[in-house]
Amino acid sequence: AGNPMLNTAFGIAVPEIQVVVKGTSAMLLKSMQAYAGTSLQLEGRKLHKYAVRVCTDQLVLAGFKFRRTSFSMEEPKTCLRVPPRLGICSENMAIDFSVNSETPLHSATLLAECSELDPRVAPLCL
Repeated sequence: AGNPMLNTAFGIAVPEIQVVVKGTSAMLLKSMQAYAGTSLQLEGRKLHKYAVRVCTDQLVLAGFKFRRTSFSMEEPKTCLRVPPRLGICSENMAIDFSVNSETPLHSATLLAECSELDPRVAPLCL
């Protein structure tokens, strides 16, 4: 299995931890309107992009370090670095942050199913 605590270039470039915020479109829209202080007319992918931006801003204010965004992808996400001073980990660690993304769940399910068929799969994938 991979180790997200290893401070390797690959571990920082391709995060092993994916944080996904889940919520209904109505709940996201209401939260984003409250944050913006105005009525927003967003739906679907635009709503998810806006929610990722807002949450990323809040995480950066809390001490996370911004690395990059992937908004051109089908599921928008942000890569953040978690510095040790936050007390979450003892070394730098990278995470991907997204809203209502299904890819991490599908990837984990696929890996689990393949690993049941052949235990050699997991070390090759991670």
